[in-house]
Amino acid sequence: MRALVGALLVAIVLAASFASPARADDKAQAAAHYKQGKAFFDAKQYDQAIAEYQQAYTLDHVTAHLFNIGRAFHLKGDLKSAIEFYQKFLAADPASSRADEVRGHIASATQQLADEDARRRASEEAVRIAAEQQKAREAQEQKKVAAIAHVKQAEAYAQAGAWAKAGEEHRAAATVDRDPQHLLDAGDAFRKQPDLARARDAFLAYLEQVPLGDNSDQIRAKVAELTRAIEKADEDERQRKLRESLALARTASDPRPPGVDLKPRHKSSHRGWIVVGGALLLTGLVADLVPPNTSNGRLDASDFAPPVLYGLGAAAVLGGVF
Repeated sequence: MRALVGALLVAIVLAASFASPARADDKAQAAAHYKQGKAFFDAKQYDQAIAEYQQAYTLDHVTAHLFNIGRAFHLKGDLKSAIEFYQKFLAADPASSRADEVRGHIASATQQLADEDARRRASEEAVRIAAEQQKAREAQEQKKVAAIAHVKQAEAYAQAGAWAKAGEEHRAAATVDRDPQHLLDAGDAFRKQPDLARARDAFLAYLEQVPLGDNSDQIRAKVAELTRAIEKADEDERQRKLRESLALARTASDPRPPGVDLKPRHKSSHRGWIVVGGALLLTGLVADLVPPNTSNGRLDASDFAPPVLYGLGAAAVLGGVF
């Protein structure tokens, strides 16, 4: 038993004798890395300084290295990493004499991050607005080109006298670029067609866009003039249709064939012909019965009078009846 205890004591002593030089060596290496890191830090070579400080901390776990790493990241501009190592330092040594200083650094780095984020968002917004403005300018330019094409086509139609087509092209140009001048040109073209309704519509569209422009009162006068002309044309068309209806009605009530006089005769005219015819027939009868036609036995001029009177009377009566 005593032999076993003695062996254990010897082993412990040997282990301690080997361990102590190892720890001492780690501290020496850590100190060397720290000094090299400080040299890099002072030279503002922060990446190399951070690497040296991290090796020193791996060897001796001294919390001051965490602070040094945080400062190197901070000065380098890597604020998120700086805050991370500042917080590690506070967690490892909250009672450190540098705790308030470290909290100040954290606050400063946090504010810098917020400012940078705001600047980044402002920059992105500026880029977005600039892109939208450029897109709008390009779209406007495309509309301008399209409107010019419509105007050119309208001019070609006008030269050919196709005023309705010219008006349509001017209205298409106004739809593309919203220039009210195209509406005035469209109205003038439609008036020359003439298409009074579409001319008035074009002028009214102009007044919607430019209710108080220099030409607005003149355009209102044109609208009033066109309205009167449209109303007169509508009334003329109504009268024309009425005349056609009356003519159709007369044709339906008098089915005599074409070429026959369709003028209505007055009733008194009919009666007059009948009276005249009756008188002629009566005269013919008297002439036929009165001597010498009945007693001389000869054919003479007086014998022709009754037939003539009968014929004339019959014709007159028939004319009065039909």
